[in-house]
Amino acid sequence: MSPLNYSHELEQRVLETLMHFGVHTSEEVQKAFLKLSTDVFYKPEHAILFSMIKEQFKKEEGFNFVDILVLIPRGNNELHGELSWIIDNYGKFPHGASSFQHDIKRLLTLSQLRKQLTTLEIALREVKECRDAEDAQNLLIEKMNEVSNITYRESKFGTSNIELAEAFYDGQLEQDLIIPTTCDQLNQALNGGIRAKSLVTIAAGAGVGKTGFAIYLMDSIARTQEGSQCLFFSIEMEARHIWMRHVGICAGKQFEKLNYDERLGAVTKSMQVPVKIYDIATCRAADDIDFILTTARLKAMEQPISVIVVDYLGLVENRGKFERNDLKQSDIVTKLSKLAIELNCVVIALSQINRASAARAVDDRCPWPHDAADSSGSHRSSALWLGVDRPELYQDDPQYQNQFVVKCRKNRFGSNFELLYGFNEGTFGKYSPLPCYPPFAPKKTKEEELFA
Repeated sequence: MSPLNYSHELEQRVLETLMHFGVHTSEEVQKAFLKLSTDVFYKPEHAILFSMIKEQFKKEEGFNFVDILVLIPRGNNELHGELSWIIDNYGKFPHGASSFQHDIKRLLTLSQLRKQLTTLEIALREVKECRDAEDAQNLLIEKMNEVSNITYRESKFGTSNIELAEAFYDGQLEQDLIIPTTCDQLNQALNGGIRAKSLVTIAAGAGVGKTGFAIYLMDSIARTQEGSQCLFFSIEMEARHIWMRHVGICAGKQFEKLNYDERLGAVTKSMQVPVKIYDIATCRAADDIDFILTTARLKAMEQPISVIVVDYLGLVENRGKFERNDLKQSDIVTKLSKLAIELNCVVIALSQINRASAARAVDDRCPWPHDAADSSGSHRSSALWLGVDRPELYQDDPQYQNQFVVKCRKNRFGSNFELLYGFNEGTFGKYSPLPCYPPFAPKKTKEEELFA
């Protein structure tokens, strides 16, 4: 009989189910590899078989029974015997999705239990060796806390500054990936480019152009990241409108104003940046934070992700229970910030502002963090917090025509900055004043009126 913290049959059943699916495209397999690791298997032969399956999965190659059998070295009778038993008993275990997820959960629980028991055994041995009762009690409390915090993954403890210094001088300290964009003025403001693992918040009022600017920023970042993909969760607009705006940005001209040849060239250019768009019309769960997180993780297993856009924060649903809406929004942006770190990508989240900025002087109505509907949550979790504005919406002075103002209100890795883009009917680009036409033409001087 197997001990309480180990099930030989359960480990075999999980391995058999993985080989039963046998392909990396299976959604059940992808979910499994988000949870499983080699150390959850107690028997060494099972751990080796799992590592072989995982390696095939990473290479996007098959890992059915025959695929794994041919990979086993000759003379390894233990592995051959283990896999032969699984093959001989194929079909005795259920292969349904629900039973598979249940098996995985139980396997993780057993792995967790083994680690807890090991920690307790070490703790009891150390406590018995303590000569001071108070020290023994403190040690026991410390170990009990450690046991309660153990999960199916290895507990990760802190890193000392000495270890970090040694890693730095040994050249082993991981450097942050700085992604140069296709926008020179943005690269200059950010000292070379935008950092991966960053949450970027773009805040503006309705009709300013934050969605278009998010698409422009997405394209600018992703275009320099070959072999990557983008995800766009559009909660307010249909996918076709996001696509049309992207094509227009690639052309530098509104989609509706493109002729046949211009449109063909712009579509070709837009396809150089692969984008998967999820909207409410085609995917009802597109506004759910859990769906966003799970989908991003699954897609990242297929192809690296460069940018994720969430449009916009105020419409994202959160199934958790919160006393106030700002706490709910804070939880959402915290999860998105962690997702950027986990997937080594940039997450762009759009935020709607309240009416407070409209009451300020017209010389600066660019949003501040306290103007955002999600309160302080996005500001606290963001690496970059950008307020954007179009002064021409409330200024009659022709000097403000076509201006799109970007003001960085928080830069975790440098100084705040201000950029001026040309709005260009929502396609964005280098700012240049537009020619003045009535009723915005400058008033004529007396000399001009005299000789008119």
